[in-house]
Amino acid sequence: VPIVIATFCGAAFLGVPQWGLIAGTVVAFGPVYGSAYAWGATMISASLDFWLGRWIGAERLAKFGGDLVNRIIGVVRRNGFVTSFAVRFVPTGPFVLVNMAAGVSGMMFRMFLAGTALGIIPKIVIVGLLAQGLVSGADGDRLMIVCVVLALVFIGVMLLARRRLKRHVVLPPETVVETAKNLEE
Repeated sequence: VPIVIATFCGAAFLGVPQWGLIAGTVVAFGPVYGSAYAWGATMISASLDFWLGRWIGAERLAKFGGDLVNRIIGVVRRNGFVTSFAVRFVPTGPFVLVNMAAGVSGMMFRMFLAGTALGIIPKIVIVGLLAQGLVSGADGDRLMIVCVVLALVFIGVMLLARRRLKRHVVLPPETVVETAKNLEE
């Protein structure tokens, strides 16, 4: 478990997609334990990034992340829990930048944590279903079809939600950075 946590924390800074980390964990430890380990490691990694963002501050993060980070900060600031949930459910940007943007935004940590805790479940369920489908398919079980269809339905819902969320993420970057600076003061 500590190796899984360290891998999730370090890989976030290398830009490794969460899907890949979750898939590797589910394949290595099975759908049940792998999903639980992936959830816990994601929570710890997200928390680390959040506090790092809070420590770094808005101005430095905006320079590092550019327009994408500025838009994420603006969205996150508007509604902590719902936004934290939505950016997990609907992938919006690199994991580490999304978490750091939440820290910079002035969002309450408990809202960030709650939204993250619930928002990452669909990703983990999708990967778990696909893994179980592959295992069942290898055994000749028809459960594979059900698992794969459910995973595809989840993916479709996520893509649809992402499309709708993108319509609301159109803030002028300078407004976001200015607001973040005011929060720091």
